[in-house]
Amino acid sequence: MAKKTFLIFLGLVIATFAFCAVVKYYRPDPAHGVELSQFPLRHGEWVAEQLPIAAGVVDILRPDAIFNAIYSNPQGDQVDLFFSYFAGENTQGGVHSPRNCMPGSGWVILKTEPRSIPIGNGVIPASRLYVKYGQALRVVDYWYITSHGETANDYTLKFYTMVSALQFKPTDVAFVRFVSPADSTSLAQLDQFEQEMSQQVYTLLPFDPPASN
Repeated sequence: MAKKTFLIFLGLVIATFAFCAVVKYYRPDPAHGVELSQFPLRHGEWVAEQLPIAAGVVDILRPDAIFNAIYSNPQGDQVDLFFSYFAGENTQGGVHSPRNCMPGSGWVILKTEPRSIPIGNGVIPASRLYVKYGQALRVVDYWYITSHGETANDYTLKFYTMVSALQFKPTDVAFVRFVSPADSTSLAQLDQFEQEMSQQVYTLLPFDPPASN
């Protein structure tokens, strides 16, 4: 009986070791390369000016692809669109939460709330931050995209990434962020712009947009 128990225990140890080794060293193929140079800089009456990204930011994030531009319309409304992509095999960089980055840049987070962004037949579960820097008030809408879906929760992002690794799926991650002034007119413009441009973002990333249940 003791020998049988020992053999079962030994088998479990070997199986656990083999599984951990596979998870550690197996690298699923990334979905595909991401090229953002063709992302539209004009959408309807909105025209974009691409913004430079500081070398220090790139050094910290080390993304596989990154886009940053401010879109303006003839009425003077402006929306900043930033998104980045990290392939699963990228072990040097990763997404940074706005909840950490913005306070680190001097912005004060006044309020947070869930944000649902309609897209096609689905809804993106984003998050909205109300932030202040001096007299400037802004809203920041953002979310992460994984092979298991969208989330704006940092812990859920880590959970999704872990589950992808255990299932030998690509652990690619993308981050999408819109920034707008916080007045009512700007927010109304942001609602429509965000829905339309989110569709464009998904056309260049290796993820399907959320679908209705």
